[in-house]
Amino acid sequence: MEFDPSRFSYVLVTSTTYGNWLPGDARGFVEEHNEHGTPFDAPSESLNHFAKDVMKESVVLFNAEQAEIVLNRWREAVAELEGRLIVVAIMGNHFHFAGVFPDKIAKAKLLQFFKGRASRILNQK
Repeated sequence: MEFDPSRFSYVLVTSTTYGNWLPGDARGFVEEHNEHGTPFDAPSESLNHFAKDVMKESVVLFNAEQAEIVLNRWREAVAELEGRLIVVAIMGNHFHFAGVFPDKIAKAKLLQFFKGRASRILNQK
């Protein structure tokens, strides 16, 4: 059987960890699940203060041990989805990953899926 690249979704996912880039931020911000090229919204000091006030948890910063836990959990999750991680970078306050997934996986659901898997395992630890 010949490889058919059109049967797959190719994704680049980037996200900050909880509390590190809130709505209203002076750097600008975008709403959740934006597409490449989405323009930033204008900074808003009042919105940023509000976002900080309604945070339910402390700001999340990954240490090396936590990053390794997240990476291992993502590897398991990718296998469940029958996908492949191409590259992963997990820094203290944000992460990036590129992957290939069967076309049946909705791209918009991947960020939520992977953040959920990371949160769940870290909360258990």
